Amino acid sequence: MAATIALAGSAEEARRILVPEAWSMAHSRTHGVFPPLAPAERIEARTMTEKERRF
Repeated sequence: MAATIALAGSAEEARRILVPEAWSMAHSRTHGVFPPLAPAERIEARTMTEKERRF
């Protein structure tokens, strides 16, 4: 069993901490390449495919 945990002052802050890793994982599963982690702001501004969003 594995889990990813983020500790922050609020649920929203914890979600933003996890955005870069979650997006890179979805990207790697849909494109076959694990990209470098980018800041949450850059990722949230990207357009994602429906397949990426499902992951």
